[in-house]
Amino acid sequence: TDSSGNRSLLILTKSATDGYRHLVLAKHLLRCKTCYGTMAGPDGGVPEIKIVNGVLTVEELWGSRETVSTRLSFRYDLRFKRMALIGEDVETTDRVTGITNRTSSNFLTGIKLTETEYPNQKRIQKAKKQRIAKIKRFIDDIDYEKY
Repeated sequence: TDSSGNRSLLILTKSATDGYRHLVLAKHLLRCKTCYGTMAGPDGGVPEIKIVNGVLTVEELWGSRETVSTRLSFRYDLRFKRMALIGEDVETTDRVTGITNRTSSNFLTGIKLTETEYPNQKRIQKAKKQRIAKIKRFIDDIDYEKY
């Protein structure tokens, strides 16, 4: 976190010979501490960052009446020698009406699923499946302000 509250994610990788080496610095991936709205609580928001089976996952929840939850998944791409976005899950919820929209994009398969839940009507709109471009996006190119 810098003096203005902006956060960066530094990823290091273990070197076979001399400790660790710099892999990437993602300067715009993470929200600032106060960018989470009322969902953050009095101490500010905190992203959840995990690495499981070689996949780095970053989850954030922010908003007030309307909340947004994102889960971005990255894997190291040997061809480009960069951390590539392989999955993007976004859920928006209106906390008054309860209506929730979900999208799940898999950039490896080129499939995007969307659905809407209407809790007052006790129904979920059937998930729609569509083809999307298998575009390469990298962790250091992601900007949280675009979500």
